[in-house]
Amino acid sequence: MHSRAYIDFKCPDDVFEFTEFFDGHVFVSERGAQYKVIVEYAPSQCVPKPSAKKMDVKGLYSKIQIILSSSN
Repeated sequence: MHSRAYIDFKCPDDVFEFTEFFDGHVFVSERGAQYKVIVEYAPSQCVPKPSAKKMDVKGLYSKIQIILSSSN
């Protein structure tokens, strides 16, 4: 299983502490599966600001159902 997370640290020094602690850390699931953490620095350290525009999802499900039923 692969996962990815982007973290915006408030203090630049926290990045080094986080990397030192988590890089190479192994998490073990309830079933005993092991997952090793690899910490990488993002090529662009800019984090996009949240969009003020909200996505209109009203009726989206019914529109998808109509499209799917017409394609059969």
